[in-house]
Amino acid sequence: MSRTIARALVAATAAAALAGGLLVAAPAATAVAPTVQNLQGAPEPPGKVVIKWDAYSAFTVDHYEIRVEPGSRYKEALATDTSIAFSNLTWGTKYTASVIAVEAGTGTQSDPADLVLPGRKLSAKINKVYTLRGDTVRIAGTLLDDKNKPVAGKVIKVQVAPAPYKPPVYQTIGKTKTDSKGAFAFRTEADRNAIYRVLNSEKNTAGGWDANMVLNVGVPVSMRFSANPVAFGQPVTVKGRLDCPAALVAGSPVKLQQRINGTWKTFKATKVTKKGRYAITFTPPSQVDRAWRVFTQAGPVFHTSVSKAKALTVR
Repeated sequence: MSRTIARALVAATAAAALAGGLLVAAPAATAVAPTVQNLQGAPEPPGKVVIKWDAYSAFTVDHYEIRVEPGSRYKEALATDTSIAFSNLTWGTKYTASVIAVEAGTGTQSDPADLVLPGRKLSAKINKVYTLRGDTVRIAGTLLDDKNKPVAGKVIKVQVAPAPYKPPVYQTIGKTKTDSKGAFAFRTEADRNAIYRVLNSEKNTAGGWDANMVLNVGVPVSMRFSANPVAFGQPVTVKGRLDCPAALVAGSPVKLQQRINGTWKTFKATKVTKKGRYAITFTPPSQVDRAWRVFTQAGPVFHTSVSKAKALTVR
């Protein structure tokens, strides 16, 4: 029964009760059902908004009807539900979410509760694609509204998913705020291969987020010769360590390379020990002085790493 019909029946009953001067108890007029209260939207990546509300109590709810425009998105939620998610939203687009409670048995509806989700366009870049562990990296970007105007004073969360990604699990590593131009910047220390993302996840917005800023991180590799110069035909040992937790690189291959006519060629190989060290004993193949280096291949946690080249004098 619609609210209009209900009001008409109440009015008719009251009129009949007063006819002929008789005072008869008439049913009280039912107040117009209020809207669903405390409507909120919480944006989540990628392109998702979770609409939340307080349980409706003006009548016994059969279900809720939720619409999001633009896009003609429609869903129904159970009477026991107080949230529902909408996906495939485009950050930077202004959306309006409407929630209606529907009464069990009669189909009477509450007035729609509307929530405007202002669009946010969040963009960010990382200043390096490859760096060494321990180096500083900078993540910077801007936050604009749906009309490409700066949005100032908003909190930007910076998150990272460290390797190995099985699957990527993002952790918040810090926060910053946009300035009067909608710009922000954040500095952090490179630790291992990682995917960074930034979020403007304040309530009641339509975004936004920017992800998939991949940073490849190498490990600083030390290298020294047991003797230099070395007599031709005599063995020499090159040794060093990888500057990172040993458990992350133990067993990784290490190659000893020499530069011949401008090209690095692998001469011998070994593996990193449980203590994060390596040692390779070799005999120089000629009396020609050449540059040598050690090279580690990319793995699940770190990218390719190379020591500084060092010249070995053979006499």
